[in-house]
Parts: sequence; C-alpha cells; structure tokens
Amino acid sequence: MFEKLVDSFSKIVKGLSGKGKISKEEIEQTIREIRIALLEADVHLNVVRDLTLKIKEDVEKLESSEFFTPSQLIIRSTRDKILEILGGEATKLEINKNPSIILMVGLQGSGKTTTTAKLAYYFKEQGYNPVVVAADFNRPAAIDQLVHISTTNSIPVVFDKNSNSMNIVKKAVEEAKEKGYNPIIVDTAGRIHVDQEVLDEIKKLKEKFDVEHTILVIDAMIGQEGVSVAQKFDESINLSGFIVTKMDGDTRGGVALSIRYITGKPLYFIGVGEKITDLEVFHPDRVVSRILGMGDILTFIEKIEKQIEEDQLQKVEKYLEGEFTFVDYLSYLRMIKKMGDFKSILSMLPLKMFGIDPIALRDVQVDPKTIDKIEAIINSMTKEERTKPDIINSSRKARIARGSGTSIREVNNLIKHFREMRKVLKKMGGIVKKENIPELNMPFKPTNIKDIMSMFGNK
Repeated sequence: MFEKLVDSFSKIVKGLSGKGKISKEEIEQTIREIRIALLEADVHLNVVRDLTLKIKEDVEKLESSEFFTPSQLIIRSTRDKILEILGGEATKLEINKNPSIILMVGLQGSGKTTTTAKLAYYFKEQGYNPVVVAADFNRPAAIDQLVHISTTNSIPVVFDKNSNSMNIVKKAVEEAKEKGYNPIIVDTAGRIHVDQEVLDEIKKLKEKFDVEHTILVIDAMIGQEGVSVAQKFDESINLSGFIVTKMDGDTRGGVALSIRYITGKPLYFIGVGEKITDLEVFHPDRVVSRILGMGDILTFIEKIEKQIEEDQLQKVEKYLEGEFTFVDYLSYLRMIKKMGDFKSILSMLPLKMFGIDPIALRDVQVDPKTIDKIEAIINSMTKEERTKPDIINSSRKARIARGSGTSIREVNNLIKHFREMRKVLKKMGGIVKKENIPELNMPFKPTNIKDIMSMFGNK
C-alpha cells in the first residue's frame, strides 16, 4: 500500500539529509519531486497542484528556522498539508437510527459485495446485530456470493432471487424490526460504468426508505478516474462517504488521497485484503505516517492485540529476539495466517528508518498453500535439526527430502526462507526496542510488545 509514494518520499528525504541550509532552488526542485511522486501515485491533478502550492508556501515561510533541518521542514509541511486535505482525523461511521439502513453502491468489480459482508462483520465486532441484504439483481453471482460469505461468518442475510430491490429491502426492514437487526446493510446493483438506471434505482430506494448512509465502494486500482466516478455518484445520489478497496494490491493508492479533498465527503474504511477482517478504519494520520516512511505502529499493535492470544505474546517476543527454530517457524506460520499477509503487517512499521528495505520483504512472504509441504519437511527433521537449524548439511538435506517426499531443492528453498525470516524478525526486534522513535514520543524505552501496548492504554 502506497509503496510508490513511500519510495519516492524516502529518496526526497535522503537527498535533503545533512544539509544545514536550503536554497530557493532546492525548494523548487524538492517541490517538483513531490509533485511527480504524487502524480505517479495517481493523486488527482487538482489535489497535487493545491497540495504542492501549500507545501511550498509553508516551507518558504519556515526556511530560516533554526530549529528544523531541511528534510524535517519538508516532512513536517508535507505531513500537515496531506492531513489537512484528508480531514485530519478518522471519521466514524455513526449509527443513529434503529434500524439504520446503509446502501452500498458502486461499479461492478469494485469489491462492493465482499465489502458489504466485511462492513457487517465490522459492526458485529462492535457489538451490533447487523443483517445484509442481497439486492444486486444485475450481477447473477452477486446474491450467491453475498449469501456464501455472510453465512460462512454467521451474519444474517436476506435474499430472494425472484424478488427485486424494493421488495427485498422492504422484507429486510420487516425482519429487522421483528428480530432486532441493526444496521441493515444493502448490496445494491452495480454496472461496469456509471449508469443512470442504477442511479435511479438507488434514488428510489432512498425515497421509499429512511436511509441513513449511502456509501460508495471504489477500487483503488481505478486511479484518477475514481474521482470522476465519485463526483458523478455524489452529485446524483448525495453520498455519505466512501470505502476504498484493494489497497493491498495497489502500490499507488492515489484515489484514497483524492476523493476526500475533491468531494468533501469522508473516507470511512480501506480494504486491505480478502479476509472478512481485512477492512480497516481510515486514519489519515496513520496513512500519512506510512507514506512518509514512518510506519503505522498503532495499526500494527491493534492487529497483534486483536488476533494473537495473550499466551502467544511471549512467543512473539522470543521471535523478535532472534530465538527462532523450525518448531517456532511452523507455529509462526499458523499465527501469520490469522493476522494476514506478512508483507502487509511489516509495512506498518518504520522499516526504512531502521535500515530494512521493504523490497527485500518479498523474500519472506509465504504462500498459504505450501504450509502443508513445509510441515512435512520439518516433520522429517530430527529433534536436534528442528532446534538447531544450522547443523543441517548436505547429507541431512538428502535424508529430509526422502522422508518428506520432496526434493533437495525444496528443502534448500525452505531453509533459505527460514533464514531470511529469522533475519527480518531479529531486525523487527531492534525496531521494537529502539529508543526515541519520534512519532511515538515515547516516555520510556519499551522492552517488548506488552510495553508498547501499555503506552496506548492496552494492558
């Protein structure tokens, strides 16, 4: 997520580092580099123009400051201005009606149906009793898809393939009043482009029912066109806000930085994966921190706290110390399957600040489909080999390959991956124990994950 911007801003900051003064020419050059970085990340042209103008004015105003270095001035101003564009703080999706109706709208392929289920799961985790409504009668598979995802995750769903959007929503409202469902989240019809017939259908739903929120689900990979789509929907049906999906698959993510500024409507959530839990509240300050290479430690902590049981925290701390064996490796892989993709987790940490190249993380990703094979290889090792990986030589590899029904090449690949993983985890441990991480404003030196959690009120 935002890899292009992270890389670009890292180069900009590196180019400024160590300079005691900054000339007007250097300011102009840096502003040009920021402009190019934003445009390459698919940030809308109008947003780029306004943002860079504000940064330039801000930096020129502060250039004579004796308290900040040139790179600090650029980072501070860029952070402040992007935050200003994004609205500063996270906007909570409030539920004030009972039952509250939320219409999920968007183009086909945007992830609208899966996001409907994810949003319901989010509200369920918040203590609500949500119900989803399969009202997309344009895409034949949409109803089946929503029913499958919802029932798999114990979310009530109202559907009838022989009905229509008006009748199915009416039925859902009646069931909600009878069974105490709230909110009612409706997956509406979509088309491959902005379609007047679809917009008219949504208008009729809003006229007939007391709709509290109308949320546009938009694909991050649509680029600058996303702003035009957002404007058309907003002008026609008056959106409450947005959810941007597929942020895990798009290295640019510019649409997330554009629609809030262009429409003035909030971005509530971002989709960061395929799992039902992969819907994150959009925190502008955390996003800006990621973009500027400072990581997103708060979200990292929340993921750990939510997905890892208390008795597993000691294991995590051991991994971060570099005490990592093949026995731990298997346990670790199962834990990572709960938390999500390893690369996305590490992207929340300020890796570049501490000498870890995020590009190198490609070497430590794990395909979940290979875990059974990995387990077979590890089970073919002796107890000593599992606990002392470095003793595994050529003859041992041949024996392990025969015992697991794999090849020596596959055993070598596993050992290489294991060593890369151990190396990265040890570096992560260095980050956790690092003193004076500026964005945390630490009052003390944390020694483990529990210490970090306690700083944010998590015991």
